[in-house]
Amino acid sequence: MEYASDIDVYAVSVTTKPCFCKNTKCLKLYCECFAANTFCGDSCSCLDCKNLWSNVDERSKAMERVKEQNPKAFRAKVEGVKQGKGCHCKNSKCLKKYCECFQNSLPCDDAYCSCVMCENPVGARDHYVPAPGSGILPHKKHGPKPSKEVIAAMNGLVEYVTSCGGSAAILTGFYVKAHHRVRGNKNTTDYYFMFPNPLGGSDIKFRSRPEVARYLGLKNTSPGLKTPPYETIPPLINDNVNNDSSIMRASQIGNRMHEKEKKRRQKIVAMEKREEKKASRVENQGESIYNLKLPVPTSSMASSVESDIFAPGAPPKENMRK
Repeated sequence: MEYASDIDVYAVSVTTKPCFCKNTKCLKLYCECFAANTFCGDSCSCLDCKNLWSNVDERSKAMERVKEQNPKAFRAKVEGVKQGKGCHCKNSKCLKKYCECFQNSLPCDDAYCSCVMCENPVGARDHYVPAPGSGILPHKKHGPKPSKEVIAAMNGLVEYVTSCGGSAAILTGFYVKAHHRVRGNKNTTDYYFMFPNPLGGSDIKFRSRPEVARYLGLKNTSPGLKTPPYETIPPLINDNVNNDSSIMRASQIGNRMHEKEKKRRQKIVAMEKREEKKASRVENQGESIYNLKLPVPTSSMASSVESDIFAPGAPPKENMRK
């Protein structure tokens, strides 16, 4: 009974979820009872179980082996109303019951959780962040906490805008979005600067800091950087920085956008009409060929043909056969 004192502490709690182990002998973390520091009970349907009072020594050695690999293995998943271990969800967005936080109605915590694209309704970890000290509000009221890379990207945008003669206040509404993709055998992450679309629809995406500066009407002071021509919807006018020129510029850009959209729709309608005319023309040609009627040969037509062949001056019949 070398490990009996440790086991007495672990055996106090009683698990409410029975286990159904078949090959692990209930000595692996796959077993709900073993992972919860309790012994298997009558409600369990396990086979060849070793997680029993009668097998305390072997169970204790198995627990020590697991602790060497993971010191937090036998900690409570939820300690009172706080997180104990956190979740590591990758594809479920923390909306399934196998997420410890979602199952226990707890918010995901950045100190414990390492989930990806979290959408926990109780409290999610963010993947975008407002600029620090600028009074910028995030695009979403409730969201997961940002990562260090996203914070660094937003701070870099603030520094770039200030170097171009702007202030952090004009970045109201901007946020950073991380896009993960696989390139060859490596996982790469691209960071985009996003802005809510005032005209509705999807948010505007900026692929670089110079594009954001151009959108805000700032001059690019960094040498060697060429900003592609970028014209989009009018920028958000800050209440603290209102002037007539910005309002006029915003209205002009908005009018140009509406005109472009109108021309684009007119082109689509004209193209559809041309396709309809072409289809109807082909259909009419097919019907005319199908309805074409050939003359039916009659006895009078046959006699006229024979008279033409055997008329005086016509070649003899034998020569025609040759």
